[in-house]
Amino acid sequence: MIALNALSFAGPALLLPRLPPAPHARDRAVLAAGAPAGDRWRAVRDLPFLTVTVLNAVLVVQYTLAEVGLPLWIVQRTTAPRWTAALLMIVNCVLVALLQVRVARRASQVPTAVRAMGWSGLLLAAACAVYALSAGLSPVWAVLSLTAGAVVQVFAEVLSAAGGWTLGYELADARAHGVYQGVFGAGASAGMMAGPALVTVTAIAHGTVGWAVLGAAFALAGLCVAPAVRWAGRDGAWRGEPA
Repeated sequence: MIALNALSFAGPALLLPRLPPAPHARDRAVLAAGAPAGDRWRAVRDLPFLTVTVLNAVLVVQYTLAEVGLPLWIVQRTTAPRWTAALLMIVNCVLVALLQVRVARRASQVPTAVRAMGWSGLLLAAACAVYALSAGLSPVWAVLSLTAGAVVQVFAEVLSAAGGWTLGYELADARAHGVYQGVFGAGASAGMMAGPALVTVTAIAHGTVGWAVLGAAFALAGLCVAPAVRWAGRDGAWRGEPA
């Protein structure tokens, strides 16, 4: 199955080089105006944008928290039955499907996206606290505690997803949108890659103290988005001006 999955990615990769090169309409407009375009390193030099990218990467760790951290936590540190991991995933999928579009509509501008990211970090910290409480409880109460934490995390997830998408586009320099999206996406991927190790060395290895560290990191990342975006705004990145 792993080999077949790898082949499924190789197919589109072989098709991409066949696409004809065509500059984006916005890039053509910029070129017509005589402004420089195609700067491959512009996004890497844009420190405010990189800061927002790193903060988003920290919040992205929440996905591996749900997929890797919680199953390990349930098996190793709680009395909850193992099927609780599947229950939490079902709760997550159903609620995300119901809430994502509604939440995204409320975070479609930079100010609302910033607030969404801030609330996401705080809610993730709250979810970590609830998960920590599940250790040592009876099986029934452990399941209830874990489910409550999963519901809180869902709200954090839809807020950070909506806010992250908006900021990733709105803070990008209009002259190099593709490069900016590549950098922002790479940051999210880095968060996903680091997530399993980070969750393991904190919550799984150190219990309540580890959950506290993880929750503090989420809260700090969410709250730091606002000053980082103000920095980006002063540099004119989200207005499409030179950074």
